[in-house]
Order: sequence, then structure tokens, then C-alpha cells
Amino acid sequence: MSSCLQHVISVTFREIRECLKLDPDHKECFPFYKKVKKLVKQMDSALQNKANSNWEDCITKAKAMLKTEPSVWNYVFTGKPLSWPH
Repeated sequence: MSSCLQHVISVTFREIRECLKLDPDHKECFPFYKKVKKLVKQMDSALQNKANSNWEDCITKAKAMLKTEPSVWNYVFTGKPLSWPH
């Protein structure tokens, strides 16, 4: 499930980038791009820390994801399980 979610997020991220290539000053697209970029970085870091059994940093990054985006299920679904103590 996690790899499926990562794929959906990466496709979304690419599509937002394409939108910005066509219209770099798009008022709705640019702030959304910055937020998604931040979330992707946080999620990648959390998953990398999980893979390395670095639980404290994994939990920290997962909580940062939930703080950045507390309501979109994709990030909540990924961030909450990663933030549980191991």
C-alpha cells in the first residue's frame, strides 16, 4: 500500500511541475507545489529512516508530515503509522 501511495504522490508531483512549466505564475498551483514538495521530502525521509530502523527520526519526520498536512488522507495514512512508537 505504501508503494502505491508513493507512486500516486510522485505522479501528482510531476503533474504539478508540468502545470508550472506552462504557467510559472499560476496563483493556485505554485503554493500547492511548494507544499507537496515539502511533504514528499518529509515522507521520503521518514520512510528512509524506517528502512534504516532509525525510529526516533522516523517518528519526528512523520509528525512533521502530519503537522504540514493534517487533513489529506494520503499523508495522514502514511504519517500516522510511521509516527507510532516502535
